[in-house]
Amino acid sequence: MLLNVNPPSFLNPFSGRSAPVERGARMLSHSDYSASSGKEIDEQVKHLRGLWTRAFNARDLEASLFFYADDAVVLPPNGVAIRGASAIREFLKSMFDAGYSDGKFEQDQIEYSGNMAVEVGAYTVQARRDGATRQDAGKYMATWRRQEDGEFRITVNVWSSL
Repeated sequence: MLLNVNPPSFLNPFSGRSAPVERGARMLSHSDYSASSGKEIDEQVKHLRGLWTRAFNARDLEASLFFYADDAVVLPPNGVAIRGASAIREFLKSMFDAGYSDGKFEQDQIEYSGNMAVEVGAYTVQARRDGATRQDAGKYMATWRRQEDGEFRITVNVWSSL
């Protein structure tokens, strides 16, 4: 299914929950992947990670949050579990307020089974604060679950610095 939308940003305002889209983007749906192959799941997760990265780097809170399931859990290094969309929104806001951006994510491996996919990779991200820039590099793992609307959303996100 190809969505022919051309909004000025990542957001699609026609639904109760904003959907990230980009000019000419292919948003992949359950009907595209009802009999998903590994290659198709890889492509879908890579595409979604690319869109999430663009939203994160733009510090677009709502677009970044869109990629998380309502019941998602974020497990930051040396921190407590952050559960649910409201808490994840506050966490992302605190990251943006702390100057995090310029994220780069490289998938090393994507495994899948049924409606679940696990993405493993490496990342770098910049934090700018008080005129100084600090780079964080590490590894991450995200579990994606296909939702009722057919789209994959992040259900568990964990990372650690090197």
